Amino acid sequence: MIEWLVGIYFASFMVISIYTLALLVVIIRYRRYKSPTMVDISKETPNVTVQLPVYNPDRTSFMRCIDAVVKMAYPLDHLQVQVLDDSTKAEATSFVRGVCESRGIELIHRDTREGYRAGAFANSMSSVRGEYIVIINVDCIPPPEFLEKMVASIHASPSVGYVMSNHVYHNRLSSNQTRITSIILDLGIMNLNGLSMLTGGGVVIRKQAILDSGGWQGDTICDDYDTGARILSRGYGSLFLREMEFPCEAPESFDEYRRMTERWARASGQYIRKDVCTILRGKMDKFNKFLLLTLSTGFIQMLASVFNLFTALALIRLNSMPGSQYAVLWSIVSVTGFSLYFYYYNVTKFRGLSMKSNFRNLVLAVVIGYGSIFFVAYNLLKGIFETGTERAVMKVNSVPEHIIVDGLFVLVTLSTFIFAVFYGNAILAAYMLLNTVGITLIRTNKA
Repeated sequence: MIEWLVGIYFASFMVISIYTLALLVVIIRYRRYKSPTMVDISKETPNVTVQLPVYNPDRTSFMRCIDAVVKMAYPLDHLQVQVLDDSTKAEATSFVRGVCESRGIELIHRDTREGYRAGAFANSMSSVRGEYIVIINVDCIPPPEFLEKMVASIHASPSVGYVMSNHVYHNRLSSNQTRITSIILDLGIMNLNGLSMLTGGGVVIRKQAILDSGGWQGDTICDDYDTGARILSRGYGSLFLREMEFPCEAPESFDEYRRMTERWARASGQYIRKDVCTILRGKMDKFNKFLLLTLSTGFIQMLASVFNLFTALALIRLNSMPGSQYAVLWSIVSVTGFSLYFYYYNVTKFRGLSMKSNFRNLVLAVVIGYGSIFFVAYNLLKGIFETGTERAVMKVNSVPEHIIVDGLFVLVTLSTFIFAVFYGNAILAAYMLLNTVGITLIRTNKA
């Protein structure tokens, strides 16, 4: 029994260590970044279709995005702009239609939300005239040069399926919450040429790559990750244009951050269930497969943390915590345990932020990460095991689910804190304290 518990204890540590080691590889590659080749597209301008998927959009964000889209520099005779509207509210539908008519923008409205965002993309494919499809989320503000630079980079490389831009957050300094959530979201900055995950907006995708990979599929809420994984598995490459900063919006509150994280964790579970085998069978070298699988399933490390916690409790209670006989494993765990913090440091540095002035926010971002462990693990498992059409429904947890998951989290962390103090385990006690502070910050929406 004890041998099994020790095995699970170190196995969970190894899962976390593998993820953090992958982050070190990302840092090394990121430091060696070279700008992708670009071609002059003024002589042979490819047709481009810009798509804005919307659903009962916030008017301010929508107008800000539309204003930026119409100012993007690109020959109008080669540009098609579409708003894909799935709005269910009459006033939202009327507003979007009025804006599109006044700006001469093509509107595609659906009376059904079948397939949700992916369904909207799939529904529009027959009307797409562009060789490349550009996806822009409504909370983003594309700069004027966005299209020219992004299209020039993908047009230079026929084997590339899509090119990602460098997401930055235009509201980073608007509040303490956005300063902290921006740091958490900055973890996605380390995209790699050849291995960038397809995430959100600010992306240019080769239309043929979408068709070759099976098209948009609305059976999950992770249509971007899902489509990107299938494109890479078909042998297409990807690019990351670091110098092309694409302003997006960070969550304005921890409540928004939580809802977003719940969706992402659930989407990650669906992605694991649907796409892992596709990647394993894909046309990529083994090391890139390892990196892709590790980085795109990063939420698993939080589930591993939960397993680690409960096995640690059992081992402490049985007075059987692994000691010096496991020195090699402890050394690996100790070294890799600092990798995530080193990664956070590098992300902050790459963003051009002052470590001295940003240290408080960096620490709070780490604490928020600890406070997210239970509800992330819950939603990850939810995504892995759910079946049927409900998989594609963009919903967040119900109030009873929040109460149960958070109540269990607080009960476990406080009980474990008392347990750790009683048995004199200072490391476990400190870890539980960070977990408790983290969930408290999220639930009270304060920092």
